[in-house]
Amino acid sequence: MTLFHFGNCFALAYFPYFITYKCSGLSEYNAFWKCVQAGVTYLFVQLCK
Repeated sequence: MTLFHFGNCFALAYFPYFITYKCSGLSEYNAFWKCVQAGVTYLFVQLCK
């Protein structure tokens, strides 16, 4: 039961980050472009405030 609890807590803690990382395209070679897009979006939102 303890091992099941550990596995459940581990999955709940790290699986969403893993899925987000794999589905966002950051695991590929175009990570620099994604960071540039995030920076431009951040600047745009700050200017709109």
